[in-house]
Amino acid sequence: NTYNNISPSIFIKQFNADDSIYNINNEIELKATTKNITIHLIGVALKSDGKLKFQYRLLPTDSSWITTEVGEDIIRYSSLASNNYFFECKAINEDGVDSKKILKIKFTINKPWYLQWWFFISFCRFLYLSDL
Repeated sequence: NTYNNISPSIFIKQFNADDSIYNINNEIELKATTKNITIHLIGVALKSDGKLKFQYRLLPTDSSWITTEVGEDIIRYSSLASNNYFFECKAINEDGVDSKKILKIKFTINKPWYLQWWFFISFCRFLYLSDL
C-alpha cells in the first residue's frame, strides 16, 4: 500500500428541506416551519477506492468538526431554530488527506410571522390606536 497524498474533491448532490429540493447556487431561505434538512454529499478521489469520510459543521450550532463513518454521505438536521446558518464540509481520504477547499453553504430559517419586525410594528400601532 502506498500513501495517498491526493486531495479529494467535495460536492453537494442535493439540499432538501422537508419535501422540497433547493438550488445551492442561490441563497437558500427556508420557512419558519421547516423541520428536516438533508444534505447529500459527493466525494471524489482518484485513489481512495470509495473509502472517503467527511468532516462537517453547522455554524453557529456546532463548535467543532464532526467526522462521518466511511461511506456516510448524508447529513441530517432536524428542528433547527430560526437563524442564519453556514454549513461547512470537507472530504478526507483513507490516509487523512482532506479537501483543499472547504465546501460552504449559507441558508436561513426565517422567523415565524409573529416574530417578524413588520408584525411587531403593526401590533404596536394597533395598541397605540386602540388606546385613543
